Amino acid sequence: MEDGTSSRDFVILGGGGHAKVLLSLLRSRGCSVRGWVGPADTALTGLMSTIPHIGPDHDFRAGTSPDSVDLALGLGANERRLALYADLSDAGYRFPAVQHPASHVAHGVALGDGVQIMAGAVIQPDCEIGDATVINTGSSVDHDSRIGAGCHLAPGSTVCGGVDIGRAVLIGAGATLIPGVRIGDRAVVAAGAVVTRDVEAGANVAGVPARALSSPTA
Repeated sequence: MEDGTSSRDFVILGGGGHAKVLLSLLRSRGCSVRGWVGPADTALTGLMSTIPHIGPDHDFRAGTSPDSVDLALGLGANERRLALYADLSDAGYRFPAVQHPASHVAHGVALGDGVQIMAGAVIQPDCEIGDATVINTGSSVDHDSRIGAGCHLAPGSTVCGGVDIGRAVLIGAGATLIPGVRIGDRAVVAAGAVVTRDVEAGANVAGVPARALSSPTA
């Protein structure tokens, strides 16, 4: 498992709120951050203003070779984050997994490329976390759970043991998934929901216990 320590500078893709938290994480690891990439009007004031704006997305590859930097995905939206990861990985760019020092990752955890583990998060033994997935502030993933690529576990969410989560799934803030449930690709679990049974691919669920808000989409 990589921990975000690198001899190369990082470039953050995105300039909004998630990018700000990611910048703080990288600095907590002692990483050097060259700047951020994206539309200039997306940047927040404060911490993001302390690093250079390299330019918009379409200018990035022209001025930055794959062997000169590491990349970090400062985007909260699952599909966009996953698409950028796939495109730039195919072009030879590297996305190390990054872990905040105030988080805990147990032995036997497999982390994919571009995984981000934020402050206060806990991942217990024998879990698998897919590429470009965000385990956000104070969220927890218990033993033997599998989380697919491009997912986002929002702050304070709880994934109990043996849960299987598909690709590009959003688990809302404070949601709880009981042991052994399965969540299909691109599903959305609303904030505060308690999931007690399997969720179909593309479904949106909410409530206690969680129930479907819309019909699944292919």
